[in-house]
Amino acid sequence: MPHTRAQAAAASPIPSSEEYFSPETKEKEMNQHINGNVNKIVSQEEQASPLARATAVHMNVTSILVDQITELKRLTMDISKHIIKESEDFKPDVKDLLAKVPRCNGTDPNNLVEFMLQVQEICELKLSADSVVLSSLINYVDGELRCWWADVVPRLESWKTVKIQLIAEFLSPVMKLHLINAQVRRVQQTQESLSHFISDIWRRAEILEANISEQDIILHIWTNANYETLLKLKDRTIPISIQGFKLLARQIEEMEMLLNLARHREGRQTANTNVNNEEGSVEPRCYYCNMRGHMIAACRRRKADLNNKSKEPHLSKND
Repeated sequence: MPHTRAQAAAASPIPSSEEYFSPETKEKEMNQHINGNVNKIVSQEEQASPLARATAVHMNVTSILVDQITELKRLTMDISKHIIKESEDFKPDVKDLLAKVPRCNGTDPNNLVEFMLQVQEICELKLSADSVVLSSLINYVDGELRCWWADVVPRLESWKTVKIQLIAEFLSPVMKLHLINAQVRRVQQTQESLSHFISDIWRRAEILEANISEQDIILHIWTNANYETLLKLKDRTIPISIQGFKLLARQIEEMEMLLNLARHREGRQTANTNVNNEEGSVEPRCYYCNMRGHMIAACRRRKADLNNKSKEPHLSKND
């Protein structure tokens, strides 16, 4: 260590102004400053207590989790947008639904009911305003009904109002009562599912304004089901609403589907077991007489042939 100013000056000469302000000097000072800060931070971390280190680790982990949650939310939003877009792409078109509407001229009551049922289904989907659907239906009506449609329907705003006017104009009270008795108060068909039976009865009662209470319709469905359905309903409680009845029917049909699947699997397992038993119980075949039931060592024909050969006289060479 220098003890005089001359020795200190000789040991650390003062740089000139050009050297002091040169880029190389500035870069050197900056690197020294950065290295000093890094060394300081490293020394502080090395001297930090275990609690401080644990807190730092916790903060780092929390930051990582926050980033992952943010990314997960972004992915969820992207998936939701994709699902919504696909559902909009697969949304039924009004034109495709209108193509299923049967043509109607108002003279056939049964055809008129089917026409109203299809229009009701389209309007319930709310894919378009009732006025748009009703104006498009002018292309699906003929004869007297077409003239009535062009004159009356544009002045009405909803399908419900049009339906009331349509029934009053083209269905007499006697014909309406006949349709209610034939289409609402009917029995379940042999191959008809319970869900379809309930939905069909309820829709036709609504479309014909049958003025039958929900409880009466439920009781009618319960008592006019076919024999197979009654067997499934015998231990059940009568529902108090149509929606409850539909839910009960869906549960019964799902249980029946599961039972059929279990029977199918059991049948396949039984068939495989029988095949395995048949393959395992095949009797052995004798390769001497080609008969089943014994092996060649126990073959009686072979033993008899051997005995016959032993009893035959042996001729000498001289003979």
